[in-house]
Amino acid sequence: MGSEILTKWAVALEIPAEETDLNENAHVGDGVMLGWFARARAAYLEQCPSLADGSLEPTVKTVEMKHRRPVEHPDTVLVATSVTELGETWFAMACRVRSLLGSHGVVAHGRCTMVVIDPRTGEPVPVPEPLRRDFFALEMGARFHS
Repeated sequence: MGSEILTKWAVALEIPAEETDLNENAHVGDGVMLGWFARARAAYLEQCPSLADGSLEPTVKTVEMKHRRPVEHPDTVLVATSVTELGETWFAMACRVRSLLGSHGVVAHGRCTMVVIDPRTGEPVPVPEPLRRDFFALEMGARFHS
């Protein structure tokens, strides 16, 4: 499912666009927006009890981001994420950035594919059932974020 059509999100963070986030065009730069995606992913994964012992490391494999409109300063954005797909050793997370003060709309959306790694071997491992249950519980509690 594409992040541009999701209406419920498991985790959402309000993040102020800082003046230091602006690029030479007076818009928030790509690197900053990708950092917002990373913060939302981290907030999601911090809510997964099965990851607390450090025996697994979800690692970014790919990130895609599509801009819809610029973010300027001052603004606050709502960065939301959810797990949208599960594979054997990977999972996909959709992410959406919505302007709350400026354009009042979706400014970017994207997708990140994460691989579950065993930190002792550095090799991918199957997504374990406890982590799958964590994802399910978070997604069942997803709320509407227009």
